[in-house]
Amino acid sequence: MTKGVIPKADLQKNCLNYTSYYYETSKTYPEFHGVTASSFDGAGLSHGVIQFNFISTTLQPIWKDLINNYPIQCYQAFDQNDTFYNTWKNNILTMTTSQLISWGLSIGEPTNLHKCVEPWNSYFRQLGIMKESIDRQMVGVQPYFSSTEIWKSKFGVWSRRGYALLFDIAVQSGSISTSTQDLILSDIAKIDPKQTREQIETAKLIIIANRRADAVGSTYQQSYRDRKLAIAKGSGYVYGGFVDTTPYDLLLEPAFDTDVVAAPAPAPPPPPQVPTLQPEFILINHNVVGI
Repeated sequence: MTKGVIPKADLQKNCLNYTSYYYETSKTYPEFHGVTASSFDGAGLSHGVIQFNFISTTLQPIWKDLINNYPIQCYQAFDQNDTFYNTWKNNILTMTTSQLISWGLSIGEPTNLHKCVEPWNSYFRQLGIMKESIDRQMVGVQPYFSSTEIWKSKFGVWSRRGYALLFDIAVQSGSISTSTQDLILSDIAKIDPKQTREQIETAKLIIIANRRADAVGSTYQQSYRDRKLAIAKGSGYVYGGFVDTTPYDLLLEPAFDTDVVAAPAPAPPPPPQVPTLQPEFILINHNVVGI
């Protein structure tokens, strides 16, 4: 556990590792870049570190760039299998979103749409963990960090844990509606300012988690709430397992240098004590002669 500010690159890496491992892929680097799921959630196909997908049109640009810029590496990822490589390439370059969603469903394991049938699953893994793919996925992650920082400023969040919560909202939801933002700000304004800075931050994060969960449909609302509150509180049970932000250094510590609160200046030393001068009494003995 690191006190104070850590480099921004480390903070973002920790947020990505946390969200990807616990919620998106159940894998760590570099394998989480190669995880692919079929259409268990209606997204058609989800792939990579934060499960870019067809329905949100976040996956197509990544794969198109790889096809256009690194065709040899992509061909090698498919073990130079012309049939599967050309099918993938042609589908990505020519199909509409709805057609891609249907194709993604068609190559899913019939009894477990969290996976694709072989050899697709293996080819997508090899494709995803290529250096060129990892680099392109990381470019695709940056807009989610941009949203994170906009919300961080808007809600007055200062901690690394808060940054992680907002990033996870960006990954899972993509947005926070204006009406939900207004509710969040209204609730934040009611927090007792007499609490410690850490208590106020935790209260804010719980408000953000609950208000964003309130806007989710009933089917996924509870799991969404569990996922967000686990970050807001630092730990919890999500999807049947225990999750914890601490091993990822996502603590109630400042996210950026601008979030550091300077320690109060020490009180000035008291003025030096000036001794009180007492009047001197001089005893004069008069020796009177002749009395």
